[in-house]
Amino acid sequence: MGTLASPYQPSTRKIERNRRTVYTFQQCSLVDPLVEPFDPAGMDMSCERRNASIVPTQAFTLMNSRFTHDTALAFASRLEREAEGDKSRISRAFELAWNRAPSEDELAASLDHIQQMTEHHRQSPAPTPTAPDKPVHRITSELTGESVEIEAILDPVDYEPNLHPSQVAPETRALADLALVLLNSNQFVYVY
Repeated sequence: MGTLASPYQPSTRKIERNRRTVYTFQQCSLVDPLVEPFDPAGMDMSCERRNASIVPTQAFTLMNSRFTHDTALAFASRLEREAEGDKSRISRAFELAWNRAPSEDELAASLDHIQQMTEHHRQSPAPTPTAPDKPVHRITSELTGESVEIEAILDPVDYEPNLHPSQVAPETRALADLALVLLNSNQFVYVY
């Protein structure tokens, strides 16, 4: 009560925070920011079956959020470790994401996409990451109307950052673009 700190703090280590949400701790009074755009179930009532719902924020979150771009970049990095050459990496990506091999048309389109995006990323290098600014919280007193600014203290713990686009080659970034498309497809969402 009365604090200006963010109620949600991500885990500092990647191995602890990059997990399926089914394994994360869920506090009843606090919705996980990752789940919030997907119309999560209410925490105050239990039900035996949840109806499927689609809300517009899902598409925006899945294509534009930092989380999905970080996930796609990590996926691309994994593909580079596990396979050699573009065709093998594309086949491995389809196998991991969709549980099947790509068709000839999908393979050709993916190869073309990777070549175009590699050239684009060569011409547009990723900016280097910068240290986050200390957030400034502003609060107005209810009694006096006085406005107070407080500079927040960043946690002193060592935060293990995710892989950043500036840390990888243009080919990896192009592969991450393909991975982002695969991870946002209906075939990925509905694989059982």
